Amino acid sequence: MQVAAAYAVNGPYHGAYAMLPLWKTHVEPQEASHTYLLVAGTTDRTYVPFPGEDPPDLNNAVWVGVSTDNGGKHYCYNTGCAGFVQTSSKITLGGAFANVSAPGGAQIFLSVSIYKEVGEHQWWVSVMDEVVGYFPHFIFPHFFYESLHNEMGGRVLNTWPQGRHTTTQMGSGVLPAASDPNKSPAAAYLAVAANGADTKDMPVKYLITAPKCYNAAVLGENMDVPGYDIAYGGPGGSGCDH
Repeated sequence: MQVAAAYAVNGPYHGAYAMLPLWKTHVEPQEASHTYLLVAGTTDRTYVPFPGEDPPDLNNAVWVGVSTDNGGKHYCYNTGCAGFVQTSSKITLGGAFANVSAPGGAQIFLSVSIYKEVGEHQWWVSVMDEVVGYFPHFIFPHFFYESLHNEMGGRVLNTWPQGRHTTTQMGSGVLPAASDPNKSPAAAYLAVAANGADTKDMPVKYLITAPKCYNAAVLGENMDVPGYDIAYGGPGGSGCDH
């Protein structure tokens, strides 16, 4: 699995929000490319969080995002994952999007959030401002009462046929650069604070496994709406083999 993501560890948090870009991504057979938002916490009940410090593990986690899975069937999704309780059918989970971002043109986003209500235990999922369901507390290996790690970016599952990395793309298929119109930002990231308030929270750390072919960069605050933009993406290919 190749990863190019940025994350924040300034919590504890009760969730995260971001606008994820929609691209028509090239994916090789039996592989997958994901754009995602993740909140995660440790199962170590003795750990005391400190801003900027990575927790000892991320064994409690919730992922939400957009996937292109070209025949791979490597993961469960949506209601196929044990435990997720769907509460609204207004958003078609697992459905395709008719409108996607155009290279050098308009960018189309999907707003998603993962959060806990104050005083509740379940983790709710919202898509395009519609609450679609929740993950009950009992499906996690240990009580997941707060997030300590909010992450956003892209992941690619590559099967390495004949020992070589394929050209499965991440995001827009180009490496992120501030001047590139195809920089594919996960836009307007906000943390949900422990009191339930949306909070500006700059990601300061990266998880990047193959920077020559997939990379990520924090672009700074969004100029139009509150939050931080995180560019990520790349073309795959031979650059991943070195």
